[in-house]
Amino acid sequence: MLDEAAYRFDDLLAQRALVRQHPWALLVSGQDDGPPRVSPLSVVLDQAESDLTVLSHLAKSDAVAHDLGARPVCLVVQGPSGYISPDWYGPGPYVPTCDYVTIHLSGVPELLDEATTFEVIRRTADQFEAIRPRPWDIAPVAEMARRITRFTTGFRLRPSAVQAKAKLSQDKPPEVVARVVRRLRDPGEPYANEALASAVEAFNA
Repeated sequence: MLDEAAYRFDDLLAQRALVRQHPWALLVSGQDDGPPRVSPLSVVLDQAESDLTVLSHLAKSDAVAHDLGARPVCLVVQGPSGYISPDWYGPGPYVPTCDYVTIHLSGVPELLDEATTFEVIRRTADQFEAIRPRPWDIAPVAEMARRITRFTTGFRLRPSAVQAKAKLSQDKPPEVVARVVRRLRDPGEPYANEALASAVEAFNA
């Protein structure tokens, strides 16, 4: 078994690709009393930066609940993940596990003005619409979208700490990794997972 540090991945280009490919994230902030606050949201990379600076937005009421801009938060970006059965490994003994890729971006968010927040919303829509044959365009409803923006808080998170982890069967010999990939692609396997299979295959190439 590898030490936890061996699962780190520090390839910035791969990290940025993960954020682009998996733009749904969880925003987590600690609270003075009570459990942490958690909000699902979408993120886009800040095109003006070459690091992992991201832009996002959420309802003003949620921003107030997070005390956004006044305290550190953690933004969790989750890549491919899934169950790995010990049966897939061959003769053992082995135990069940999971493979996954994740990035935790921590820092104090910078709140954005209304005009910049609208641009974040526009960019977010453009990112999701880009793969559609006939992408929807915000322009015809821009006036309505700007009104909605008044009830929205946009923010930029320039992370002061990044924790990126890829646990993708790299502690197993090549022949076992190959079996894991085959089983993840087996249409008769209840835990088949093409995205995870591709990630395991690419990481161990």
